[in-house]
Amino acid sequence: MRRPEFDPFAPLEPGLHLVEASAGTGKTYTLVALFLRLLLETGLPVGEILLVTFTEAATAELRGRLRARLAEARRAFETGEAGEDRILAGLLERSPDRAAALDRLRAAWADLDMAAVTTIHGFCHWALQEFAFECGMDFEAEVTSEEAPLLDEVVEDFWRRHVQPEPAILHQYLAGRGGGLDP
Repeated sequence: MRRPEFDPFAPLEPGLHLVEASAGTGKTYTLVALFLRLLLETGLPVGEILLVTFTEAATAELRGRLRARLAEARRAFETGEAGEDRILAGLLERSPDRAAALDRLRAAWADLDMAAVTTIHGFCHWALQEFAFECGMDFEAEVTSEEAPLLDEVVEDFWRRHVQPEPAILHQYLAGRGGGLDP
């Protein structure tokens, strides 16, 4: 079954939305188009739009594209011309008040550093920090991408709890087989 082509001007429903597609199919282009629509059609400020992607590289690319696209949109709304750009032409056509839209674009440009563009991991980290009490999280908990020190700590803890209390003969046996905590 063939899926219908994505329509960037389909009605925007309130709530959460997922854009899912294979590599190279235009996800970033689509996210940026939807971001512009949310800014212009709903009046949402930059800080209230969440864009979550998978990798740090994709996050950096998305931020760069947002910046470039906001500049292009601002120029289009200043001049009233979108050229061959179907998204910007559609945004211009759908905008009942070009001056108000231009004000929104300028505010978005000024606030772009406040845009919530993050990885899945980054969003989860933020949510756990923001809602630590509600989640029952330890307020001193740390999130790390370095797994080796954490793995060492888990192994040492396991050793202390489960192996160290065992008889010395088990320790001798493990040492003879290359077992132990030291490499």
